[in-house]
Amino acid sequence: MATHTLAATPRTVLGRKVNQLRRSGSIPAVIYGHGVPARSLTVSAVEFQRLERSAPGAALLDLAIEGGAPVKALLQEVARHPVHGQVVHIDFREVSMTEEVETQIPLRFTGTAPVLSDGSYVLVKQLDHLDVRALPGALVEEIVIDLASLVTGDDLIAIRDIALPPGITAEHEPEDIVVSVTEVQEEAVAPVAEVSPADVPVVEKKEKAKEDEGSEK
Repeated sequence: MATHTLAATPRTVLGRKVNQLRRSGSIPAVIYGHGVPARSLTVSAVEFQRLERSAPGAALLDLAIEGGAPVKALLQEVARHPVHGQVVHIDFREVSMTEEVETQIPLRFTGTAPVLSDGSYVLVKQLDHLDVRALPGALVEEIVIDLASLVTGDDLIAIRDIALPPGITAEHEPEDIVVSVTEVQEEAVAPVAEVSPADVPVVEKKEKAKEDEGSEK
């Protein structure tokens, strides 16, 4: 997997004052792990957006921290604003290239499932990522799942069916389902009850007759 470079700057602004950084186009961040003290950083919002577009998922980074040598890191967590979705904080995890890490790799579904062709079935995705263990250098940015093997309503794709890249171990049971199909359930329409003239209360007719008699007087 290619290593991507992202510049970062040491940060001394903490607490509520970090909102000023966000307004100026920076994202507050922190890096920790591999037996080193946590360090507060900022990264450019524009540069991070560019990184997300070019390297989604489990990207291995050269985090170029100003004033020091680049460090190998993974994206541990990206916090987003609940309304507008902008990134408000980033956690980086420093890694050693000689030590295995546990992380997540997103799944990308491709191809067409033949069983879906007549509209009788719909796709059910049980997983959108895999929990994996690997050396950082063995990680890939995504794992592609081809849906072409889903031919009948009984077909599914489980962990055991995925050919993982060399050096990557899935932290799932082999029988865990990744994607399957289910039959479309048509909603039953309740029949409309027919009303017989005999079911209309006679009392209403009598009351109407009395009203008519009163109007004639």
